Amino acid sequence: MNPRHCVYKSPLGWVEFTTQADKLVSLRFVNQPKNNNLSLTPFENEIIKQLKAYFEQKNYRFDFPLAVVGSRFQKKIWQIITQIPKGSTVSYLKVAQYYGNPQAVRAVARAVGKNPVLIIVPCHRVIGSDGSLIGYSGGLATKKALLAHEGYLR
Repeated sequence: MNPRHCVYKSPLGWVEFTTQADKLVSLRFVNQPKNNNLSLTPFENEIIKQLKAYFEQKNYRFDFPLAVVGSRFQKKIWQIITQIPKGSTVSYLKVAQYYGNPQAVRAVARAVGKNPVLIIVPCHRVIGSDGSLIGYSGGLATKKALLAHEGYLR
């Protein structure tokens, strides 16, 4: 089955996501979405429904299957990140410590930067040890807006 590219207009801008065989492969913020003239499947509509619930601050839970591509290390880091509660943050160092290797901060930062499913794997909740908002493939303004939306930044 071929991948399908879909778009959703979020309050923070266009979100483009890719599905394949009823699994989410990628989700990212884009400035200009690709031309999207397809009718959505029930699975794709469910992704949009859950994203809307997230942005409307309703009780949300992302519970659709993922088919992310990455190394074992990257997938482990992404799994650790999914445990960061809404409204809180952890440092790259803390993620490395959770992984079991505090020396792996740079490798952790690279893995976080390769996260293919923004928001779903909440890498926007990972910050610098000094509290600075560093590194986000969706842009630092979007990272700040997501954290504010979740109640971390006022």
